[in-house]
Amino acid sequence: MEASQHRPSAMTRRRVALVAGTRPELIKLFPIARAAEADGRLECPFVFTGQHAELMRRTATDLGVTIPEHALRLPESPTLAHLLANLQARVADVLQAGRFDGVVVQGDTLSALSGALAARLLRLPLFHVEAGLRSGDDTQPWPEELTRRTIGALAQVHFAPTRTAAEALWREGVRGDRVVVVGNTIVDAVRLVLPRVPHGALANSAAVREWLSAPQPRRVLITCHRRENQGGGISRILTGVGSALSEYSDARALLPIHLSPAVVSEVQGVLKTLPDQIARRVGVVEPQPYLSFLGLLLASGLVVTDSGGVQEEAASVGRFIIVAREATERPEAVSPGVGVLVGTASPAIRREVLHRLSLGTAPREEPAAAAPFGDGFAAERILALVLNELAPKD
Repeated sequence: MEASQHRPSAMTRRRVALVAGTRPELIKLFPIARAAEADGRLECPFVFTGQHAELMRRTATDLGVTIPEHALRLPESPTLAHLLANLQARVADVLQAGRFDGVVVQGDTLSALSGALAARLLRLPLFHVEAGLRSGDDTQPWPEELTRRTIGALAQVHFAPTRTAAEALWREGVRGDRVVVVGNTIVDAVRLVLPRVPHGALANSAAVREWLSAPQPRRVLITCHRRENQGGGISRILTGVGSALSEYSDARALLPIHLSPAVVSEVQGVLKTLPDQIARRVGVVEPQPYLSFLGLLLASGLVVTDSGGVQEEAASVGRFIIVAREATERPEAVSPGVGVLVGTASPAIRREVLHRLSLGTAPREEPAAAAPFGDGFAAERILALVLNELAPKD
C-alpha cells in the first residue's frame, strides 16, 4: 500500500488556523504548515490579515504559499487602534466561518494579537509560537513588547524558542507544563530555503554590485526601521556606520530600505548630510524578496540591525550582529561571539563597526551547528505538541 493511502482523510483531520499578516509571521509559520502537510494528521490553513500586502505577496511566492487575493485587502487604518480593530474583525469572521479546532499565532504583531483575542472570544485553544520574549522595557520595542505580553496572558500553550524565553514565562506565573522549549522556527525556515538562495543572481542593481566589489569582511549589511528608532535613531545609526566606513576605503554598506514613508524620509535625509565620498559607499536598495535577502546576508561580513528577525537569521548563518537598539528581547543574539547590543548613539555604532572591520576576518561559510535559536526542527516539535493537545482526553 502506498504511503499516501495511510494518510487520514480530510474529514478526520483537525483544523488549526495559522494567523499571519506580516512577512516575518509568514516566514516563521510556513515551516509548521510544511510539517503538517508532510505528516497528514493536521490541516493548517493560513488565515491572512492583509497587514503587509505587497511584502506578503512576494514572500509567499518565494515560499510556495498561495494567498487569496481578497486576503490582502485591508481597510485604511490611520492609527494602531484602528488597525487592531480592522484586523480583529477580519480574523474573527474567518475563524468563526472556518470551523477551526485551534489557532496558532506567532510573535508580537497586531495580527498575532487579533488572532489571539479572536481565538479566546471564540473559546478556541490558542498556541503561541515564539512565546516568552521579553526586553524588560514596555516601550522597547513598541508596541511589540506590550503585544507579546498580552498574548502571553491569553495563550493556553506557549512554544518558547529558548530556555531564556521559557524562564521569563515561568517568572510571570505561567504553569510549567504549559511552556515548552522548541527552538525558533526561523531556523527551520532558513534550513528549508537555504538550498534555493541565489548567489550569482544577487548583483541585481548597481548598489548591490558596488557592495559586492568590497572584500567580504568589509561588507556591512544594514536594516533599520523600528518605530522607536524613527525620528532620529535611524539617522544616528546610519551616521555611525558612515563615519566608520570613512576609515576604510574598501568598506561598503548596503541598506535594503523599509517602505514606511517615515523610514524612507529619514534615510534620504541623513544620506544628504554625509560627505559625498561616504554617501556613495552606502547603497540603498528596495526591500528584497526573502531568498534574495538571505543571499545578501550570506554575502555580508557584518550585520547592523534593529530587527528581531534579522538578529535570528544572522545568528543562524554565522554573521556577527551589531544590534542597534537600546534593549533586545533576544539576549541570545548578543552573547559572546554572536553579537553585541550598542544602542543607537552614533559614536557607539561607529566604535563597534570600526572594531569589527579592523578584524578583517571572513565569516563562517556554513551555518553554525549549534545556533543560539535552535536546530531547525522546531516545527516538527510544535506539530507533535499541538496534536497531543487536541487529542481526545480520557
